[in-house]
Amino acid sequence: MLERITNKPVDYAWGTIDGISSLLKQPATGAREAELWLGAHPGSPTQFAEHATLSDLACWEQQSGLRLPFLLKILAAAMPLSIQVHPNAMQARAGYDAEQKADRLSSLVPNYADPCAKPELVVALESGFEALVGVRESAESLRSIEVLAQLLDTSPGDPVTKDLALLGTTIAQGGSAAGLRLLLSGNPAGARLARAITSALPTLASRHPLLSALASAHPNDVGLLIGLLMNHVRLEKHESLWVDAGTLHAYVRGRVMELMGPSDNVLRAGLTKKNLAPDELLSIAHLDFEPPFYLDAVDIARNRRLYQPPAPPAEAPFALELISGDCRAASAGPSIFACIDGEFELSATGTGTGAGAGRRIGAGDFFLSTEAQIDVTGSGTLFRAISR
Repeated sequence: MLERITNKPVDYAWGTIDGISSLLKQPATGAREAELWLGAHPGSPTQFAEHATLSDLACWEQQSGLRLPFLLKILAAAMPLSIQVHPNAMQARAGYDAEQKADRLSSLVPNYADPCAKPELVVALESGFEALVGVRESAESLRSIEVLAQLLDTSPGDPVTKDLALLGTTIAQGGSAAGLRLLLSGNPAGARLARAITSALPTLASRHPLLSALASAHPNDVGLLIGLLMNHVRLEKHESLWVDAGTLHAYVRGRVMELMGPSDNVLRAGLTKKNLAPDELLSIAHLDFEPPFYLDAVDIARNRRLYQPPAPPAEAPFALELISGDCRAASAGPSIFACIDGEFELSATGTGTGAGAGRRIGAGDFFLSTEAQIDVTGSGTLFRAISR
């Protein structure tokens, strides 16, 4: 099988006007475009563009007995996403089963949308992608609080000064993890500091661009303080990050290719109006110092580079190839091709003529493949999500 697939961008509040259509050289929609999903997840299952009997990849999974162990996304963020963490496979299964057994009231928002893990691999599609990933060293967190004190310019008797002192002392005594627990506990110091940061917005743009971006998008949110205790990273084009289960993170702005487990499990800590789950998040998040995990692509053949998660296949049964020209691409299971720019031709090895042979793919085209080997000719930027 080598079938053309398609989907429409999902509209979230943090998305970019024409963010995905402009990237893929498609006609402008004038709409806010946040994510384009390529996978079988019921949240936005990818459609078959030409198949005579199958409608989408969810139906394909049911009828074929095969499974896509990943969800591939194109993400275009104009403003910061929520600070969040994802469970590992064991935590996701336990949390989902417990909520199903408890028969939660429909008015309550479940913490676990499905029983699957959601580790993430992101590759920048352009230079300048920014993210908050992992918890900073205690010394760096303390420096952030000192900088914040200078920005807010409070007097010695000001309640905000006392709140800054409380947060600083907590970090000095118990590390960044203790500071995060304080902020996630609902202590009123966090809310007061968030309001003070928002009030200082007119002076933040030139003095602290990151904090300005966070506060402009999410005024009075305790996530403004949590963000100061996290590593701020900036990726150049095709640089990559690995975000494992339990890693606190928030994507700030820019466009990336994102490959993850086929899940929508998200536990949020801040920078959102959606449901927060501080207690559950604290039970699974890595709160001690965790530097960003930059994932280097490895040349595996001519015109082929591989981004492979550091986790074993049982925890991350997927990888991402970046194809730039003529090659033969192999996979142990179903894969998805996504062309960002240029033109290619895909041919199932050994098929000669017939179904699936000689399929052209250009910017904004996507294909599902179940072939073990595909001959690729052409040039440009072609990603391939693969099973491993």
